Amino acid sequence: MKKLFMFVIVPLLLLASCSSMYIKPTIETVIYKQEVPGNTAFLFQVVKAALPLAGYKVADSSIDKIMTDPVEVTLDPGMCDCGTTMLGLPIIKTAGTKAQVRFGIGVETNRMTITAEIKPVLDDELSLLLQGIQIACVSTGKLEETLAKKLLSSIRLKF
Repeated sequence: MKKLFMFVIVPLLLLASCSSMYIKPTIETVIYKQEVPGNTAFLFQVVKAALPLAGYKVADSSIDKIMTDPVEVTLDPGMCDCGTTMLGLPIIKTAGTKAQVRFGIGVETNRMTITAEIKPVLDDELSLLLQGIQIACVSTGKLEETLAKKLLSSIRLKF
């Protein structure tokens, strides 16, 4: 019984504790920039009006910044870096991982900037190992680029 404990149970506990250790993302936060003609006040109104047309709800806004409500997005590993476990297993390892994404759209004269806050919804065995740990995800810029294209398309339709 002692051998079973020493050679089976202890290594399994060690493996579980090591794999649950979280290593934060290694890439820098991306701020997507898009040139758009117009002054800050005009762009603010246009973007705020275009967000619902593109399928997003405005959560809050200030003079030059608009935040959306979170939307569910299906991620693939190329869209963001959510870090790894101590064993090097990526948090987002396959396409199809769901996440809640909240966008921040900044406007200034002739420019729109977009950032994404990503909170993955881990519903597999990894979520059990990472329970209680705050997962930080950094976008590679693809989510922001997709939103920018939707907004520009909505703006063209509206105006």
